[in-house]
Amino acid sequence: MTRQLITLIVNGDRYQVPVAPHETLLDVIRDRVALTGTKRGCTSGACGVCTVQGDDGRAVLSCLALAIEWDNR
Repeated sequence: MTRQLITLIVNGDRYQVPVAPHETLLDVIRDRVALTGTKRGCTSGACGVCTVQGDDGRAVLSCLALAIEWDNR
């Protein structure tokens, strides 16, 4: 499986992490960046427990967002 190195900005800190194309933002935040405040719930976006604030201030369901789409964000 091919991984791509992305830069993820969380709480103002930059993290460079290799991600696979299918990995969710939730998985990367919890498992790679080791910030466990973001919780895993239903994994289908219904419960909202995984909600994080996006770079534009909007709510993002991190269990549905692909991490690769958040490079430099």
